[in-house]
Amino acid sequence: MTPYELMLAVEEYQDRMRIENEARIVQAYMTAAWQRAKRMPSLKKVLRDVQPKQTRQQSPEEMLAVIIQMHKALEKGGDRNRGRS
Repeated sequence: MTPYELMLAVEEYQDRMRIENEARIVQAYMTAAWQRAKRMPSLKKVLRDVQPKQTRQQSPEEMLAVIIQMHKALEKGGDRNRGRS
């Protein structure tokens, strides 16, 4: 493993730990808030609120348009770096 790859692995580990810690903090906060609640919301409503929203799937034409835009952006970025040595 090169030093660069080691640095990437360490950064990924740190990000994963940060996300896990934030999840624990949110859980503790929600537990404390629900202990103080006079009336609990229904479990169905709580579970419905945390589910991801339904998104429309892109058509093949829309996907192609996005890929073409990304390709053009990469070409512009590549031209900028070609003159450097």
